[in-house]
Amino acid sequence: MNVQPGQSVTAGQVLATIDTTSLGAALTQAQATLSSAEAKLSLDQAGPTVQNLSQSQASVRSAQSQLASAQTAFNDTKAINAQKIAQGQETAVQVQQSNDQAQAQVSSAQVQLTNAQDALAALQLGNTSQQLQMDESQVQIDQIGVDNAQKALSQGSLVAPANGIVGVVNITAGQSVSGSSGGSSSSSSSSSSPQISVLTPGAFQVTGTVSDTQINDIVVGQRALVTPAGATQAITGKVTQVAPEATVTSGVATFPVTIVLGGSNPSLHAGVSATITVVTNQVVGVLTVPTSAVRGSTVQTLVNGQPQTVQVTVGASDSLRTQILSGLNVGDNVIIATVSSTVPSSTTTRGTTGGGLFGAGGGRGGAGAIGRALGG
Repeated sequence: MNVQPGQSVTAGQVLATIDTTSLGAALTQAQATLSSAEAKLSLDQAGPTVQNLSQSQASVRSAQSQLASAQTAFNDTKAINAQKIAQGQETAVQVQQSNDQAQAQVSSAQVQLTNAQDALAALQLGNTSQQLQMDESQVQIDQIGVDNAQKALSQGSLVAPANGIVGVVNITAGQSVSGSSGGSSSSSSSSSSPQISVLTPGAFQVTGTVSDTQINDIVVGQRALVTPAGATQAITGKVTQVAPEATVTSGVATFPVTIVLGGSNPSLHAGVSATITVVTNQVVGVLTVPTSAVRGSTVQTLVNGQPQTVQVTVGASDSLRTQILSGLNVGDNVIIATVSSTVPSSTTTRGTTGGGLFGAGGGRGGAGAIGRALGG
């Protein structure tokens, strides 16, 4: 272990190493196998040497001599055995066994001669293109073995993928680790636990979910506002990934959406929760009313103290404001809610055009909360 949480590291810096004894031995073995294959290819490409031809020719002559000797011995054995039968010294069975043994020596010598002649013929013809291709293929296979062994050895050191700060260290000296996990350079939490995480400033990202009714409004490139837990100021980001497939939990389908944040902020910390607002539409300099005042395609206005229903054309909207394309003018009083209350007969409530306006009068009666149509 070479680092601890909170330590600054640079790209390529060794964070931890493993025991590479077995990996080094595997590389040495792979290199030896490759060298042997390369040597065989070189010999086959060079063809036979004068010494090899001389040795092969000598082997043929030796095999011919052995065959001649075996043939002579066989002939002599048959002649002697014939005399023994004529003189009654041995039975026919005994003679046949002796002849068979001599014949076997002749057959063995013949095989040796044939093999020696074939070997000489192969040397004289040289190696075929098929043999050379097999040699070259073996060299390529062994080279891959060396490359894999070198890669495995190089992965014996865990290095920092980028400049940053060590976040967590989940390994200790002497601990056995699997080769499937490694260091992590990230600014968001993950379901897996990296052996060592490196946090890279300025590269924070957050992943949230949207419902299946909202997913069609979200596209890559949209601006987003992210407010970390405990913070009061939103940080601007951009949608970088929208999951093509829903995640279903307890029968509810949601789609993960990833936001990458720009710049740095002291309120950013890896692993904290955050509230995300994705800007799917934005209009500037338009007429708006409180969203609660809109009822489908109508809005109620207050004219001379009396409510009137007005047909309107709406545009963009959110939970607070709705754009009005036609039907209202800036400054119109609109009814945003109706209430019912008991007001003492001696009390008169005066309204203002900026906030809620309640009708005056005694006894029990209906009243309306009034707002103004605002221009952008």
